[in-house]
Amino acid sequence: MLVAGPTASGKSDWAMDQAETESALGDAGTAGCIINADSMQLYHGLDVLTAMPTAADQSRMNHHLYGFLSPYGEKYCVSRWIKRALDEIKQAHSRGQRVWIVGGTGFYLNTLEHGLSPIPDGDRAEKERLRRQYSPATVSELKTLLGPVDPVCAEHLVDHQRLLNAWIVYQSTGKPLTWWHGQPRVAPDLDFCRVLIWPSKEHIMHRAEKRLSAMIAAGLYDEVRAFCQHPEWEKSPLYHAIGLVSIHHMVHNQGSEQICHQQYLTDIARYVKRQRTWFRHQFSPDFVFDQEKPI
Repeated sequence: MLVAGPTASGKSDWAMDQAETESALGDAGTAGCIINADSMQLYHGLDVLTAMPTAADQSRMNHHLYGFLSPYGEKYCVSRWIKRALDEIKQAHSRGQRVWIVGGTGFYLNTLEHGLSPIPDGDRAEKERLRRQYSPATVSELKTLLGPVDPVCAEHLVDHQRLLNAWIVYQSTGKPLTWWHGQPRVAPDLDFCRVLIWPSKEHIMHRAEKRLSAMIAAGLYDEVRAFCQHPEWEKSPLYHAIGLVSIHHMVHNQGSEQICHQQYLTDIARYVKRQRTWFRHQFSPDFVFDQEKPI
């Protein structure tokens, strides 16, 4: 089951409640498990800021693919996540468990359901060599390299990591990433029930304010302070976690707590708006729940 929704919509709580209800009605051995589909929650180090399921949550049932990656390593690509997720699904089914795939990263959910473009894996050592060779290139330099062979990627991609990946795909396969994206996808042999948790924007923002207060009480400021002591923190995949930079500035006396909180909520509102737009146009739910119960 795919359980999707904007950040702070309550999708994780809904999934755990449903899984526990089903377990209580069925055999004890068929209790469900939850698989993470949130790109930020793959990494440990900002467990509070990224709203990672707490130890108490994870004691209620098995959780998989949460916080298993170093926050200072290479960004985990969607193809690697899908392989891990499919393996976890297979193992859960072998145990007779229902699987709840929970997250707000629409690209992950869409790709898991419909499959990836059939880009060959290629020689891993050669790809690593290419990555080391071209990682120092700037965004502008990568665009210049891609321009003659993949003008679509060169024009539309702005992220260094994605541009680098596009160049490596071309170098290792002889065909541009745009060409591969035009090929039929290879979808997994699975049937998904799609659930969308869809409270109002006002309710989401109310939840976000409550969650911010809870995160502060759980040690948010100390967590950010410790994370940002690492010399590579600005290169981390978690650098784009909502609130990280503004809290970093605040704990180093570069802004007031009030301004920091307002910036956090403003960024959450913008992100929720983008997520809601994506889910309206890219996700076709079988069931929709508003989840507007008291907090």
